[in-house]
Amino acid sequence: MFDTRSPTQDRQQKRNQQVTNLEKRPRSICQTVAVSGQTTDVRSSQRSAALIRQLTRCVDWSGPERLCQQHEEESRFSKKQSKGKTGAKNTPSLCREVSEEKPDSKMQNHPEGAVAKVAANAHTEVGKWCIRAVNKGIDGLREEFNKELKTYAPPEMSVATFMANWDAGRSRYKDVPCQDKYRIVLKWPGSPTDYIHANYVSTPIAEKRFICAQGPLDCTTADFWHMVLQEESENVIMLCNVVEKGMAKCAQYWPLDEKEVKTYGDIEIKNMQVQPLIPTEPNVRFSLLQLKWTEGGKPKEKQVRHYQWTDWPDRGVPPCRLTAMELLSRVRGTKNPIVVHCSAGIGRTGSIVAIEFIMERLQQAMVCEDMGEILKDLRNQRPYCYDVDGEEQLFIRPLGVRRE
Repeated sequence: MFDTRSPTQDRQQKRNQQVTNLEKRPRSICQTVAVSGQTTDVRSSQRSAALIRQLTRCVDWSGPERLCQQHEEESRFSKKQSKGKTGAKNTPSLCREVSEEKPDSKMQNHPEGAVAKVAANAHTEVGKWCIRAVNKGIDGLREEFNKELKTYAPPEMSVATFMANWDAGRSRYKDVPCQDKYRIVLKWPGSPTDYIHANYVSTPIAEKRFICAQGPLDCTTADFWHMVLQEESENVIMLCNVVEKGMAKCAQYWPLDEKEVKTYGDIEIKNMQVQPLIPTEPNVRFSLLQLKWTEGGKPKEKQVRHYQWTDWPDRGVPPCRLTAMELLSRVRGTKNPIVVHCSAGIGRTGSIVAIEFIMERLQQAMVCEDMGEILKDLRNQRPYCYDVDGEEQLFIRPLGVRRE
């Protein structure tokens, strides 16, 4: 008997089956946890099931490949729709090179690299984490964070280099010191100092997974790019605006407009292309930057992806639900340090890093129930990161937990 289904119907059936299989797994986790007595409220149990399904998709989404496939499918659909129409434009795939000037063939919008493989029992830890988050709610989590972290700083923290450079105007806020341990030491030839307000932060899959930095000052823009090049970083995430509520929060350290060229110290930067993160998230701007400089008398070039999240208020929560997950999916594949900064480099910066830190722990089936200890681990590397004034809502809200 012949199969009369069209290829489209066949693909749709496969997708539906994949979704069904995916949803079966977390539901069973929720039912198991609920039966064991950890949660008895029906609404909490139902909310936990939805939360587990959401977080399981995020944990399974260990790299950009699925997103690329989605954009490829959208592109193919657009081409079919426009076929035969004069002057119709095809939607470009975000997985392809975006520069008209043929950027480095090694540079991709969605690189593959240090992506954690999902452990076989990861979804059990997802279930435990979700049940705990739902039962506590936003208010309970805020109380826990305030109790555990409000005044926490690394024991015997040294900030000697920060203090030595304070009068030189190379730090933004005196009450946000940069500790000596884990600090990035600049080694760029000709640099007047080795100091920059930035620290390495490790995660379960990489020792130098992130660089958390303050927003560059006018006098440190060149040093910022020296750091990016020295650490061979491919991605920069900016979580603030240059000016917020009439106050300077960060220097304009990159050319804002497409095709614009600016020079910062000994580095020339051209903005090759500007586009939103995805069409539904216009408040995150993606720019592909081409850097040029001279090293040892030889010309060098490098491309860096720059993401600016423009509607995240300082000490507040942005309106977008899943923007953090979308953004992290774009940078997750790199093997080199991901540079993240806001203004001070602790609140908004710490929130994004904390989300990825937890995601990587869940992917590897590591226990995540003691949030206080996990966030202390982050603060031991970047003191005062993850501000407790609202950022916990961003961390929990994308996964579906809400205030009662």
